[in-house]
Amino acid sequence: MEWRLVGRVANPWGQVPVTGGGQAVNPRVQEYMANVAAAALRRDCVSRRHHYVPQAYMKAWSFDGRRVRVLNTVNGSDRLQGLRDTCVRENFYRVTDALGAPHNQAEAMLAVIDDEAARLLRLLRGWAPDNDMNFDDFMSLAVVLAFQRNRTPQRKRLMEAHNTWLRGRALQATPPLTTTGFIASLFQSAYGAADEHSTRQLELWDDPQARLITSDQPVILSTDASGRSPSTLTSQYLWWPIRACCESAGHS
Repeated sequence: MEWRLVGRVANPWGQVPVTGGGQAVNPRVQEYMANVAAAALRRDCVSRRHHYVPQAYMKAWSFDGRRVRVLNTVNGSDRLQGLRDTCVRENFYRVTDALGAPHNQAEAMLAVIDDEAARLLRLLRGWAPDNDMNFDDFMSLAVVLAFQRNRTPQRKRLMEAHNTWLRGRALQATPPLTTTGFIASLFQSAYGAADEHSTRQLELWDDPQARLITSDQPVILSTDASGRSPSTLTSQYLWWPIRACCESAGHS
């Protein structure tokens, strides 16, 4: 059985779905970004185990709500693994403040984004063919996807490689990329990345055979026919596999 398109919706809002790099953020995004800013001012997050893929997202692939089947593409192992131990690294978001004091407050900041992601997942998983998505949710989805795509170890390695290239070839001194720099870039670039995502059409595809899987880089770009590295400007699709529930159904 072939994949089928569940629904396609033209822009019904009469509003341009971009923020101008954060200059015109809609109320829903303003609300939780204010909570992100409030979390940034505190130093009350002591957690050292940081999930770079939200547990609420991964839980849909779990048959018991606690474990998920994990394929290690390096050594070929295939086993059940606890959600708490999947897509997690110790002190992955640990940064230092202006006084040089280390803290994990970025984990609390990203938890606000994760709560919004969980809300949007509930919305998408309950989607029916005749449903509509309002403008605030559409724009919020673009922001959530921007964070999820850019917060992973793969993205950090790419930034580190680019930083190394710059330091080897630039005519002026370029400091090495630190975790603090990575987190700063993640938040500073969020609206710009979201604006690229929100210019795309939202499509929900259903696979009756439930062949969809996800990975530790869950938001990916489709490759084009040239075989070049995918770009947000040239890729046809931005994929985000989700599952409706623990049943044998999948959506993207």
